[in-house]
Amino acid sequence: MTARTAAWLVSVCLGSFFSGSSLAAPPTNPPASYPAPRYPDLLLTDRRLSPADTVLPLSDWGAIRRAASTRFRPTREQITDAGKPKVLLRQLAQPSPPQGQPPGRKISTDDNVELQDTVDATVRSYERPTSTRTVELVVTTTDLGQIEEVSVSLPSGSPRFDEEAITCLRDAFAAYPPKEDRRPMLSRWRIRGGYGVTLPRALAPITPRAANAKVPNQGIPMLVPVWGSFDESRGTTQTRHAFADLIDTQIDLLEQRPK
Repeated sequence: MTARTAAWLVSVCLGSFFSGSSLAAPPTNPPASYPAPRYPDLLLTDRRLSPADTVLPLSDWGAIRRAASTRFRPTREQITDAGKPKVLLRQLAQPSPPQGQPPGRKISTDDNVELQDTVDATVRSYERPTSTRTVELVVTTTDLGQIEEVSVSLPSGSPRFDEEAITCLRDAFAAYPPKEDRRPMLSRWRIRGGYGVTLPRALAPITPRAANAKVPNQGIPMLVPVWGSFDESRGTTQTRHAFADLIDTQIDLLEQRPK
């Protein structure tokens, strides 16, 4: 046996010995900063996948806003101190916004549909609320989603309006607590309420369409004090009448973040 062959056999034996020792070595312990999870097969228990400083909201804040919008029903006395005749005069005195061009040709059996849409848009422009109030609230919640404090950051000028806004937010948080975030949260809300008076429904005169397909513009609209509507999708009817209270509300979520 030559010296080269002997050296090759020795290197093969040593390599097999060291490789077997490395495979038989016990596994090292996990780092102290990441303790071994109780259920290693579940990725949800790995803290590296859910850092504590994440700002992604897990709760359904949209459901809270929709619930608050459903519950918020301010009255005329909470929005304005003016009487209904004074509010009506303000509405009629405000400038009407410019109406867009009437829509083009429509496939409809009603020859008067374009003119009626234009009349309805004009009436709605004069029904815009002239008396409005806006309040901004700050809500802090615990890690269980329960309200800890509700404070007024920007008052509306009416304590009763602010109290109604606080009540609707408390009810909404009670129905949909943001407990999925599992940490104290801070949210800012803007709540607005406007008051107006409904005007009589104006029915455009039904005149035959001209040969050139132009919108008819002859006649005087007829005012109707009481009218109704039918919802085909829900199968419900709604009756409205002139000079009734028209309450317009809007709730916006401005910010939500960990406290």
